Amino acid sequence: MPDQEEMLFWWLKSQKCVAKTIRKGFDSLVMLIVWKIWLERNNRVFKGAAALPTDVIKDVVVEGRCWITAGMVDLSHFISSYG
Repeated sequence: MPDQEEMLFWWLKSQKCVAKTIRKGFDSLVMLIVWKIWLERNNRVFKGAAALPTDVIKDVVVEGRCWITAGMVDLSHFISSYG
């Protein structure tokens, strides 16, 4: 598991590979994935429940579509093309 500094370095480096026009969507996707992984970690630690990685990915997509419906349209560059 990378520490916060490593994650920030990866994120800033990866942003440079994304076109400025869709960078806001990329940032939202990164935050969504990190948040869903954190929730999965909490479920494993505190509830003893573990989802399959494919289920976590599906959950990211479902939540992403909710974010898009709520107005985060920049995320649609990444979510709509999946599944």
